[in-house]
Amino acid sequence: MNLIADTNVWYDIAAGRRIPAKLKSGGHTLHATPISFFEIVSLIDERNWEERRSACQAVLDHADSILVDSETHLASLCGQSTVNLKFDWSDGFKATAQATSKTELESGVQNFTEGLVRKVNIPFLAAWRGYQWKDFEQKIIGVVDQYVAGYKDARLKNRMKQANATERADLAAIIQSADIQDGIYKTIFVRALLVGNQPNREPTPAELSTVKKQLQPYALAYLEYLARCATFAPQSNDLGDHECFMYLQDDMRFLSSDKRWIDIAKTVCPHFYLDPENS
Repeated sequence: MNLIADTNVWYDIAAGRRIPAKLKSGGHTLHATPISFFEIVSLIDERNWEERRSACQAVLDHADSILVDSETHLASLCGQSTVNLKFDWSDGFKATAQATSKTELESGVQNFTEGLVRKVNIPFLAAWRGYQWKDFEQKIIGVVDQYVAGYKDARLKNRMKQANATERADLAAIIQSADIQDGIYKTIFVRALLVGNQPNREPTPAELSTVKKQLQPYALAYLEYLARCATFAPQSNDLGDHECFMYLQDDMRFLSSDKRWIDIAKTVCPHFYLDPENS
């Protein structure tokens, strides 16, 4: 199987908490996603430098591939063409792993063997992450607040508002409805249209069927996560973990060290979850 590792797996490998040989036992392969590059590098500073640099080195040492970005993958699944950016994500991981400081990473890392200089625009990554991750968190908070009174206000004060039994039941019933689930699939399709620079429209029945077939783990993981946010606070980095579910087709399997996302995967798509170290 092809194991799609979320970011915490690369931190664990770098720290020796995960053993790549065990993860790849039985012929499994290990794959990184571009979202891990954003998560690792966007908040890098001198205090966490070695931990994050080592995580990038772990990707270079042990990833069998770095997958195409999730937006391009989504468009492809939905039959939408995209502009091929021909960006080699390994360059970002190499620059970070080879740099000796954040300053060098931003100014340029000289590689004399390859005859090139690699550098990373950390402020841009930080701004992009700040918008995308925070936007995801705020949308989740807004939805839950519709069913759990005071939830948004509590989050603004950095507190947690636990839903009562009735509120949890109401939220669960809503998100499990066929109308809501169809709405999620249609939203996913519209996102694919945007990636393909196509005008907004409703999917045809055939297109909707394709989205449901290809992206069921992604949609159901989102809905399950939404329901669970009634009892735990969403975190901005949850976006990165959820994006891993975008790749779960055919022989692709989700691999994580995060108990919340492991539990979600085991609930909504157990046959797409695999951890050879803990099976």
